[in-house]
Amino acid sequence: MNNVDAETQALKTRLQSRWQGPDGEAMAARVATALRARQPWVPHMASLPDVDEVMNRQDLRGAPLGGVSLDNADLRATELHFADLREASLKGADLRGSDLSRSDLAGANLAGANCAGTWLMLANLERANLTDANLAGALLTGANLQGANLTNAILRGAVLLGAKTEGAIFEGAIMDGVRGGRFAEPAAPLSGSGPAV
Repeated sequence: MNNVDAETQALKTRLQSRWQGPDGEAMAARVATALRARQPWVPHMASLPDVDEVMNRQDLRGAPLGGVSLDNADLRATELHFADLREASLKGADLRGSDLSRSDLAGANLAGANCAGTWLMLANLERANLTDANLAGALLTGANLQGANLTNAILRGAVLLGAKTEGAIFEGAIMDGVRGGRFAEPAAPLSGSGPAV
């Protein structure tokens, strides 16, 4: 494991550990309840460690929200790095301007969600339902979209550089100005007897 991987893993562990134990689990439940009721949820997080690292205090980094129903939730400009949203229902949710980098959304239902301008770099969206979702201008660099359903999704101006799209369904998707492609391959090792360049 290189230093970057070790630092990333340490950050993930730190952010997720804030939600462990009875207090963290109760806080996550109160936040989810408030989001479902479309009520203010930030006040429920006053005791969350490191919440002050996020300017607007909308800090759901590392939150355990897998399988939770957050349909039509207002999550605009929310920090969700490393959040566990596996199999969560976010139908019609407003995620504009949020950062879901490295979050796990495998099997999540984001049908009709507004993800315009959302950061989903290195996010796991395997088998996610993104039907009719608005992903205009979204950053999906390095994201896993394998088997995802993006039928009729709006991807205008989205960045899919290095995204894994095998088996993804893009039927009827609006893809004007999408930037994609593979990451650069590492150069072949130099051979010969001269000095390394």
